[in-house]
Amino acid sequence: PKRTLPDPFFYFDEEKASKEPRALEESRLAFLRRLSTRDGALLRCLLNRCWGRYAGYSEKRRAMAGSLQPGNDRAQAGVITELLVSEILDRLYARVEVEPPLARGRPDFRVTDDQGNAVIVEATNYMETSDELHGRELLWDSLVDELRRIVRPLPALVMVRPVGTPSGTAFGDPETGRVRNAVDRAIRTGTEVSVPLGCNFSIGLEANPDPLLAGRESVVSESYGHDGGVIRVPEKLHQITRKVRDKASKYGSFPRPLVVVMNCPTAFRWYDEYEEIEPLKELMGDLPCDAVWLFCNLHPANIGYCEHHLLESPQSEFGETDHLAPIREACGSPLYEVLGLGAIWNRVVAFDRNRTPEPRVAATSCRA
Repeated sequence: PKRTLPDPFFYFDEEKASKEPRALEESRLAFLRRLSTRDGALLRCLLNRCWGRYAGYSEKRRAMAGSLQPGNDRAQAGVITELLVSEILDRLYARVEVEPPLARGRPDFRVTDDQGNAVIVEATNYMETSDELHGRELLWDSLVDELRRIVRPLPALVMVRPVGTPSGTAFGDPETGRVRNAVDRAIRTGTEVSVPLGCNFSIGLEANPDPLLAGRESVVSESYGHDGGVIRVPEKLHQITRKVRDKASKYGSFPRPLVVVMNCPTAFRWYDEYEEIEPLKELMGDLPCDAVWLFCNLHPANIGYCEHHLLESPQSEFGETDHLAPIREACGSPLYEVLGLGAIWNRVVAFDRNRTPEPRVAATSCRA
């Protein structure tokens, strides 16, 4: 007999209840099911609302559950992205079809507005090419959070790059002190200063004392490549466009317009729009789709401050039509507003690793 899926799927496991932040080796599903904070209740509520959209698609739900259960972070991230994208689309369009049958295959979604304008939507994640590299990127991503906390109050623009592979993500007082002292030296000398932060890992720090830039930081112009070195922004942009091209070409020719939703969990923190977004716009003309809806780290606990940009192809025949109007309008609003949620989502931080939980407010409902 077929196994019955739990309902709600993202249930609260009281026997394993804990308020501890998510550990690096802990799966997203296990974390969500044991998190006993108010944020945990909010996250489960939102994801179960998304999960309900697939109630009539038993095979689809079983496939998604199969990807979530084993604990593979990359597979779980893909399912959670699809769940959130389905909910976002439902807020924007009158009708959302899951995997509609087309002449060649089934895309992720077909959405239709109240005027009958239809759009094909494909959703995917940009990740590194192996679990090992993805794990390395996640470690660096967690360290970025710690570095941001340390350098944000400092009177300079601080630029940080990784050297080697981090083995942990938590900074204590000694590491914090070394980073602050290194920033001071970088300001005085005008050169890069190296800070050792563990076995075979250090960071290179540069600092610009321009008072107009004080309190800002740039720590993500680089990430890890196949050889353990770093991938700089231009190369990363080409990797993303290649991923978009593969997704857009998957079904050959089918009804347009086609929008590829690309979630970049570890690729960017888009502090420098000119450096990262503008070059992507220039590449849009070579892609076989009408638009790319780009998300910076879309996951449930990040919807309060998740950046998202719609990049439209200059070759598209739908630039002056109403097909993409709902998405264009959504890109001018915070994501929690697009989802019809309250401002409480601005401070949900449950997915951050090695973070002390912030003070909670008394709210347990998805909607504020």
